[in-house]
Amino acid sequence: MDSDSDRILILSLAKAVFYICVTIALCFLFSTCTVDKGVIIQCEASCSDAGSKMKSVTARECECETGASIEARSNPWVLP
Repeated sequence: MDSDSDRILILSLAKAVFYICVTIALCFLFSTCTVDKGVIIQCEASCSDAGSKMKSVTARECECETGASIEARSNPWVLP
């Protein structure tokens, strides 16, 4: 009797985990991670107005970087 109830419990948990994983996979599949071209242009313009350059842009934020911090960063591809 216990083995039947244990088996049913394990199967139910396995189904629940499977459905949760499928739901998460579908959410990732249908979500869009694109950045509109207008957002990139606006971020670039905002950074250049502030006297810096665009570091990165996402759908939610725009990061600017000053020229001094760009030059201070070591680049492994450039010889000193």
